Amino acid sequence: MKKFAFTMAEILISLTIVGIVAAITIPALQGNVNEKTWMTQRKTLYTRMAQAISMMPSLNDYGVSDDDEKTISNSALAFVAEGLSKSLRINNICDNDHLIECGIPLTVTTMGGETISFPKKISELNPAFTDSTMNPIIDTKAAAFETLNGENVAIFYNPYCTSIEARVPYAGNPGYVHDEVFHTQNFMCANFVYDLNGAKGPNTFGKDIGFMTALYSTGSVVVAPVPVGKNTTDGLTIFENSRSLCTQREENSRVPNINELIAMTYNSKLLNMTAIDSTQSYWSSSLSGKTYVWIANIKYLIQGQYGKNSTLQVRCVKR
Repeated sequence: MKKFAFTMAEILISLTIVGIVAAITIPALQGNVNEKTWMTQRKTLYTRMAQAISMMPSLNDYGVSDDDEKTISNSALAFVAEGLSKSLRINNICDNDHLIECGIPLTVTTMGGETISFPKKISELNPAFTDSTMNPIIDTKAAAFETLNGENVAIFYNPYCTSIEARVPYAGNPGYVHDEVFHTQNFMCANFVYDLNGAKGPNTFGKDIGFMTALYSTGSVVVAPVPVGKNTTDGLTIFENSRSLCTQREENSRVPNINELIAMTYNSKLLNMTAIDSTQSYWSSSLSGKTYVWIANIKYLIQGQYGKNSTLQVRCVKR
């Protein structure tokens, strides 16, 4: 009976093909596993942070002093040590000079692929916060902490944040017709930029790096949007087309609500939104009456006068 066998050349060719296929598929499979792991970790961290924030009676006035420099240096640290740690289990707290000791990376890759030094104060998240029209100008230094579950979190804190009921329209004219315009920074109380896996990397926004924001001093809301797209803008369109534009970008995505959009503008440097100036705005999904829509840019929250047929930018988020 005649026997058949593979030649050494055939075996080598087969092994080469298997190696090539493995080299192509294994990184993709590992990437999918990492993405699912990060998503689960983000949801778990959000649940714990939102619950901890809800247990605090008020989010403002921590670390406020007659000495402006002391407020700038110590308010974020005071918020964690005197407030958040009472409702969230924390292993370690670090001041601005020792962020690395709480696992905060020296550099981070933004959504646009740019590697930058990790922000150490509010203006390095959103340069518009040092605008001369802001009163007071909020540029407090970051602090950091480690959670009991091993996440590394930097906090950017505004001790002068207000409740949604206390909002006062901005009296100036930012360059467009409006009914009511508000400085968005007034509503940000605490902005958390987290690293889910510490030194493992890749220290890239949208992967192991993300953010969540606590808005309003009382009746607080915590949001943790996950933006879609690496470009400065996702598109320019009227309101009615904004939803379909998002689903075209990524099937499981949507237009952010106004709280999510405000939070995104606070983190404009990480999201590469800094090229959009204060006259260019983004749609939210939140209506302001039957005709108008709440919109925001890197400086202002705007209600009224922007009808649904206006043409504005869209930045989408994952569901």
